[in-house]
Amino acid sequence: MPEQAGSLRSKVRQWLSRLRSRPAADPIILSSGEVEQLSQAGRAKRSNSGQLTNFRSVPSILRTIGAFLDAGELELVELQKRRISITLSYRDKTGQQREEVRSISSFYRLFLELCGKRGQPKKTVV
Repeated sequence: MPEQAGSLRSKVRQWLSRLRSRPAADPIILSSGEVEQLSQAGRAKRSNSGQLTNFRSVPSILRTIGAFLDAGELELVELQKRRISITLSYRDKTGQQREEVRSISSFYRLFLELCGKRGQPKKTVV
């Protein structure tokens, strides 16, 4: 969040802590550089291909949503994660903004396809 000082890791940790304690935590706003930094850290953690893939982890859900948006050539405007659903606000190719509410489990099949494409075993922890 812009008004917070500190490292990216501390921003994310504070936001996750607030999210766990309140269902409607304040949003976290990250620059594209910070998103890339998180992406690189995630790739480094995923280098151990023998690990079980956890579909319910936040990074896995975000990668799956990113793949969904990329496949539809959609630009993410806002994402809200709730206990069992995700609300996506996005712009389509024509620039029209849309909103879609989907269950987290609706992304599971896409997640399995992504794991297969990366050459990972399809063992998952759900």
